[in-house]
Amino acid sequence: MAAVSERGYFHWIDWLVFAFMLLVSAAAGLWHFRRAQKSSTQDYLLGGKSLGLFPVSASLVASFISGVTILGTPAEIYNFGTQYWITIISIFFSGLVVATVYLPVFTTLRLSSVYEYLEIRFSRAVRILISFIFVFDVVLYQSIVVYVPALALNQVSGIDIHLIGTIVCTVCVFYTVLGGIRAVVWTDALQVGVMVAAVISVTALGTYHIGGVSEVWSRASELNRVQFLNFDPSPYTRHTVWTVLFGSWLYCTAYISVNQTMVQRYRSLESTRMSQCLKKLDMFHASAAGTPSCRNKCPCQLCWHSECKGLAIIFVHPEEEG
Repeated sequence: MAAVSERGYFHWIDWLVFAFMLLVSAAAGLWHFRRAQKSSTQDYLLGGKSLGLFPVSASLVASFISGVTILGTPAEIYNFGTQYWITIISIFFSGLVVATVYLPVFTTLRLSSVYEYLEIRFSRAVRILISFIFVFDVVLYQSIVVYVPALALNQVSGIDIHLIGTIVCTVCVFYTVLGGIRAVVWTDALQVGVMVAAVISVTALGTYHIGGVSEVWSRASELNRVQFLNFDPSPYTRHTVWTVLFGSWLYCTAYISVNQTMVQRYRSLESTRMSQCLKKLDMFHASAAGTPSCRNKCPCQLCWHSECKGLAIIFVHPEEEG
């Protein structure tokens, strides 16, 4: 097994960006707290239905793409090929379904919560049950979403993984509770901007150091990583056009149509028309953000793979994983 000769740590610029993100996020909570104090519960949850199209779209992307996506997607494509990129196409079809089928229902009924619909359609008991299941699901999901980026930060900063998780969670809870949906939307917009800029920077630098786009494509082809039209009907094949396109479409549609984090943002706009425009804009933003994440696996990882004759490289030190 090949070993990494040198382990990189944060540069002072990295520390500056990290601190800047935390401070600005906390400051956003304090800034919007003044307005939240005088607002009703409806305004606190929906921002007075006066939020802008672009920040809400960025917030939707932040809700859809987590640190797990940024770290996991490159590894998935590196190990199993580019077929997974087809999931970008499924996002467009999911967005069309949500914009034409689901959104009009929520806006026409003026619902601030998807669980209100369950009470209207079925009963209060169903609403309470599904709400409880959602909370349980979010607690489990957030544990992973916090742990994975914290593990990555631990490797490049040397800070204890539990301390990183505590700091990040504290800041998130701080600005969410104080500022409501307004603070959440604007901090999401900032975080998405930094996230996309970072992914593009890594992709550009990796491509430059490996020798350009043509060299990346050449090495990917040599290692059989380029695959887009695998129509194998077998359900045992990890990624095919059928499993990725239809599987991702079903998952994305379910997630972005009735997930409360999404519905709350749809309803923060003033009209059905704006919500539908938001969904179309979000499809573009999610695809634009997801494509570099799929793409950035090639330059650095393929270079290491070819030089190490296909042997694995361990980045996370086992003694520090806990």
